[in-house]
Amino acid sequence: MGLKKAVSSLIVVLLISLILLEPAVTKAANDSNFNITQVDSKLPDLKLFVRLDNINLDNAQLKNALKIKINDTPTQLTDIQDVKSDNGGTVNTSYLILVDTSVSMGSENRASQLKVMLEKLFEFVGPNDQLAVFGVSNKLETIKDFAVSDSSQSTIKTIQNSISVGSGTGTHLYSGIRDAIEIGRTAKDIPEQRIVVLITDGGVDGDSFSSEDAQKYVDIDRLPVYTLIMNNKNSLEQEFKVAADQIAQKTGGQYFISASGKELFSNFKSSIEKCKVINLRCENFKVFNQQAVINVAFKDSHGEIRQAAKFTAVPALTDKDNSSQVLAKPKQELRTSYFGAAMILLPFILITLFLILVMMWLFKKPNGESQRNKTESNDGNEPRNTTMLVQNSQGRISFSIGLEVLQGPNKGEVIQIQADLNPLIGSAPECALQVGYDKKIIGHFSVIDEMIVIHSQIPGEIYVNGTPVQGSCALQNGDLIRVPEMMYRIVM
Repeated sequence: MGLKKAVSSLIVVLLISLILLEPAVTKAANDSNFNITQVDSKLPDLKLFVRLDNINLDNAQLKNALKIKINDTPTQLTDIQDVKSDNGGTVNTSYLILVDTSVSMGSENRASQLKVMLEKLFEFVGPNDQLAVFGVSNKLETIKDFAVSDSSQSTIKTIQNSISVGSGTGTHLYSGIRDAIEIGRTAKDIPEQRIVVLITDGGVDGDSFSSEDAQKYVDIDRLPVYTLIMNNKNSLEQEFKVAADQIAQKTGGQYFISASGKELFSNFKSSIEKCKVINLRCENFKVFNQQAVINVAFKDSHGEIRQAAKFTAVPALTDKDNSSQVLAKPKQELRTSYFGAAMILLPFILITLFLILVMMWLFKKPNGESQRNKTESNDGNEPRNTTMLVQNSQGRISFSIGLEVLQGPNKGEVIQIQADLNPLIGSAPECALQVGYDKKIIGHFSVIDEMIVIHSQIPGEIYVNGTPVQGSCALQNGDLIRVPEMMYRIVM
């Protein structure tokens, strides 16, 4: 009996040990993580930017461990590069630095730690990288643009001045993240990898754009958001900590908390050094200018990790596309230049001259012939006024277009817009197409020369096929329109 009890006890102990050990094994497997940070598509080629946590494989081993598809279409993995290596950066990167300029950032300790962190960020940026700095309190304020080569000391001084002035109308960090991501998505002539870095002491006040809104905004065409929180863990609002974590998970970024600027930078630098760019090719995927999903399966000795990210499948420009763009650009700028005005007026001038010549010819005819023509023209029908007919025909043109919602609420819905009624775009009550939150009008539709045209009233608010609209732009079937919080495809 004693032996049986001993054996039974041993079995129970072993079972308990196995049960207790199982979560540890699962946790160890979960320590490995594969994070998608950005997808840059110029189909058939794509660049997939990722961050690997606790995955110690060289690029050749990683290539064998990955299976990647766009929707259900397999891709060919052509190359893997390190974003940062021991001998310097191998992938050029654009950094969008957001600095919280609210009054709470102006304490002596935070000001000195912020200075340390910004100096190290400037040193970290490689010679072929680009960096822009923005202040954010109740709005996003450009402090250093990508094209400007201000020194770190000059930029830091401008930030310190912004903090000393302070803002009494709120700390709109989530709106700042949204605006920075939009700049990152649409900016031209900067490196393809784009990273948003928010430096703050934590806390949001008076922002109508919530953390949930921010997460929805990056659901398609994400950019990684790194939140560097200059605060003590015990002093930080729990709500903001949770929001920073959720935004990081949604975008493939990370968040760090420390009162030390040097420690925050060290954590950020370590994270970037884990990033890689995976070059892909997918010849068989032909569904362009629509939302697609990139699916990644990574398999190692611990098991399988699956990740997915939504993006807009944009084709690369062919020679034909380049030619059409060259032709489309003058059309877009036609009505915003003196040459454009001349080109618009020229047909009317020629028609007027033609009518004058016709009238002169009629008056020179013999009276009998003129009378006969007059009689013939009045046999039940009044003479036509050609100019009035042109005006009337333009006034009676009716163009209805559909806007398919690709990003934003009611995704998949098609909104009908009557373009010849000059419908307004914006968040003001009178706007037919409601977008944004600031109760302002950002543009409108119209019909010009039997073409449907979109007009931008505020620079940087309306984009067509990724290009900001300057003045006006003629639209075609399939064009992508991006406005605040939304993306549409033209359906004619």
